[in-house]
Amino acid sequence: MDMKANRLRYAEVKLIKEDVCAWKYSSKPDRMICAAATGKDSCTGDSGGPLVQNNILIGIASHHSKAVCGDISIPGIYTKVSFFNAWITNNTKNKKKNRRSKH
Repeated sequence: MDMKANRLRYAEVKLIKEDVCAWKYSSKPDRMICAAATGKDSCTGDSGGPLVQNNILIGIASHHSKAVCGDISIPGIYTKVSFFNAWITNNTKNKKKNRRSKH
């Protein structure tokens, strides 16, 4: 079933505490952020989408543990941007500013 949106959508979600996120996914939270709200979540096709707090990009939609979206007990998983700041900086500094995407 094709679930593409015709217009840009957003959802207000709450950040889940790191220890709860780590317990839910048996993972170290240094590279990930969990966020959820009842009936709202990133879902299939949202990978790469932003998680923004106070107009700052803090996460990038990553994946889901199950096919259920919007279940607050199964929070969405986001890549933690701050963990990769050094890598991003090293790979984007001194690059041509007017470079066009090949995609």
